[in-house]
Amino acid sequence: MEKSRPIGSYGPSRDNRDPFYEMEIHYRPYHDPFAQPGPAFIYPGSGPAGRGMFNFTRQEIKELVISIAVLTFAFTMVLGRDDFLTYLGPSFIAVLTGFFLHEMGHKFVAQSYGLLSEFRMSMQGLLLAIITSLFGFLIAAPGAVMISGYPTKAQAGKIAFAGPAVNVIIALVFLPFSFLGGIVAFTASLVVFINAILAVFNLIPVHPLDGEKILHWSMLHYVGIGIAAVTLLIGSWYL
Repeated sequence: MEKSRPIGSYGPSRDNRDPFYEMEIHYRPYHDPFAQPGPAFIYPGSGPAGRGMFNFTRQEIKELVISIAVLTFAFTMVLGRDDFLTYLGPSFIAVLTGFFLHEMGHKFVAQSYGLLSEFRMSMQGLLLAIITSLFGFLIAAPGAVMISGYPTKAQAGKIAFAGPAVNVIIALVFLPFSFLGGIVAFTASLVVFINAILAVFNLIPVHPLDGEKILHWSMLHYVGIGIAAVTLLIGSWYL
């Protein structure tokens, strides 16, 4: 999942502020991602948005690490709290592929268009993951990639499309390994299922999920990725 949000420019006295957390900024409404451009905003001293493509800030890395750690713990608690260490590895791989690479798909495509993009975690969503995992099920909203700028309709659709597309590709890559047996098969089956269900969920065409922007951009791409994701999800039940 990714969200479009312009950020504010700052004077010298505000260099240490995180623009993605500047809630008083009057940013372009998310439901109108193709509104007329306003001022271009960048990090102080960072240069034009898009410069330093595929870069990560220290704050972003910190929040990604926290999110991955919390989700890995939550998945492991749900899968096998009585044998925590056995399920820790498969859970980590599932989180790394299903969550992290999904978000990086959004981030890197956005940056390829010269848009500033960074992941921001949701403390409430991560806390929800921990609490629900203690009861044997998982509900999580770890955060999203925040995007600053004014993409075209096609660019916004492609940025949104990248997340579910990554999940589908990963599921297809791991699918053959699910037939090998043992811990490898279990891990691969888990990765296929998690990536498939994340792709299907994010394709629901409602705000703020990816499906809304993909459908607004291209019905063909939406139907194509939707068929692939649903097919993988149904197939994962039989692995």
